Amino acid sequence: MHNFMTKTNSNTNRDEATQDTEFSPRVPVTAKTNLKDIRIATDATISPDGKRAAFVVSEWVPEMPRQRARIWAVKTDGSSEAGALAKGTRADTYPRWSPDSQQLAFISRSEGEKDRPQVHVMAAEGGEARQVCKMPNGASDLSWSPDGKYIAFLSVDGGDPVSDPKVFTPGQGRHRRLWRVRIDSDTPEPVTPDGQSIWQYAWAPDSEQFAVFFANGPDQTDWYRGQIGVVMAHGGTIRQVGQLTHQASALTWSPDGSRIAYVSGEWSDPDRGGGDIYVHSFSDGETRNLTPGITCSASWCGWHPDGQRLLFVAWEGVGYKVGVVNEADGTISTLMQDRNIGDRFWPHLSTTPDLQRFVFTSSDRHPPEVWLGEITHEGGVLTSSNRKRLTELNPILKDTLELAHTERIRYESADGWQIDALFTQPLKHKGDTLPPLIVNVHGGPSSAWSDDWDNYRSF
Repeated sequence: MHNFMTKTNSNTNRDEATQDTEFSPRVPVTAKTNLKDIRIATDATISPDGKRAAFVVSEWVPEMPRQRARIWAVKTDGSSEAGALAKGTRADTYPRWSPDSQQLAFISRSEGEKDRPQVHVMAAEGGEARQVCKMPNGASDLSWSPDGKYIAFLSVDGGDPVSDPKVFTPGQGRHRRLWRVRIDSDTPEPVTPDGQSIWQYAWAPDSEQFAVFFANGPDQTDWYRGQIGVVMAHGGTIRQVGQLTHQASALTWSPDGSRIAYVSGEWSDPDRGGGDIYVHSFSDGETRNLTPGITCSASWCGWHPDGQRLLFVAWEGVGYKVGVVNEADGTISTLMQDRNIGDRFWPHLSTTPDLQRFVFTSSDRHPPEVWLGEITHEGGVLTSSNRKRLTELNPILKDTLELAHTERIRYESADGWQIDALFTQPLKHKGDTLPPLIVNVHGGPSSAWSDDWDNYRSF
């Protein structure tokens, strides 16, 4: 898409983003405007060698009743335009690069398969995909082992509820189990025992273990009572580590495998984690909060190769923040602020192993596009990040549709709390009286409104 900014170089910032007003068109959205033509990019992931980015594009296709998701790719050096890697009517999601950057694993579902998408693999350049294995209830949340020999994924146990209407009884849900399959085999192996639900997991650097956020109950509400554990990659009993008082997410191993970092807080929805960054040490069994009193809510973190610092992304007001926290003393430095980072409602990055480059989706004044970031190091210190846009998915939008102006405001509520909010003026208003005010309140405690692209607010 034509970016609504006047620049796309490394110095692009929010002030420049607001300069798009004089270039924005001209034509307001009406009942005849076809908003289905807008493509949306999500789940951007960078290849370990930093040369390519894969991502999911959702778009409406004629003769199909719903949006179709396909995997696209683009070279990070800008030498080629972004394009779909596979064609056809299948719905493809969750692209993940192999450690050698030569293959791409993903989840694919054919028409009629409903909730049973399967694990597939294809060459990095695209072409014919191969189904790796077949699970009765499909697969989700896949991840390559660091040695490139296995793909792990989650799959629910049991059959579909047969009652109509469906009746959900406490304790009668289906467990989410962790599996792995050799890349050269078609036989999946269960990793975790029957009767426990895995909500998130992370491979250990040596590919011999997993860290998991697990619960003993099968229901969605059991997520609130989850704990962190470790299980051998070949399968076995989950060994709980530490004692959580809140749910956890964004599990990540230190490079030497001696510690686990994660995000934990009061944010209350599965896969919508937010809070502080914690580190658990296997050597002494201690767990430390690295960010007590931080004024933002971390949602993702990843270790620097030196094992002494963590890169993180956080919610901050109605914006986002990318920073680095030192494990030893908790000092924090900011690399990027106020940009929209990651998919809507999940600020995160996809980084190369050396933490030199990363990709993310961003949607300040336009539908989400894919961006490349490069981190600057000076004397071993992460000092700043440069960024450039890699995709242009909706080239006509900038020149055809008029956008409403949104501004950030902050005010003190009745109980003294400082509230961050977004105020959008109507595109057209006639008369001398003030237009009606619509207030859309987000009460929390999970997720937050953000100053990003929103069809209703933008038009």
